Amino acid sequence: MNRFANKVALITGGASGMGLATARLLHAEGATVVLTGRCVEAEYGRLDVLFANAGAGIFKPPAELTEQDVDQLLGVNLKGLFFTVTKALPLLSRGSAIVLNATWTQYRGLGLASMYSATKAAVTNLTHTLGADLAARGIRINSVSPG
Repeated sequence: MNRFANKVALITGGASGMGLATARLLHAEGATVVLTGRCVEAEYGRLDVLFANAGAGIFKPPAELTEQDVDQLLGVNLKGLFFTVTKALPLLSRGSAIVLNATWTQYRGLGLASMYSATKAAVTNLTHTLGADLAARGIRINSVSPG
């Protein structure tokens, strides 16, 4: 099947794990897959699919989390994801799709994951609010919560 023929897909965090598996699947379905966003505009001029998958995980008891740990989690999991989306917006058009990687830990307490889970819950909320913002442009946005 070639469900993604003639589509350009950008995947952050695509060098390993779920990002790499997604890249392989999209490629098998006919997509041109880009694993870094620096060349998308120059090489392809557009973007049809964005999978914002890059993330960080720091798992410690709450009392052991440092401000640096919290800044890293917020920076990668929320701020980095948000700016990945906003920088991609000029390349996305009606019918494009964005997928944000959240996690199941936001729904159930997981020890040692307080700030990690909080940043991923923020991703889910961001998905809803960006969805409202992008609806008029015909850009779909969803989050996935693997695990």
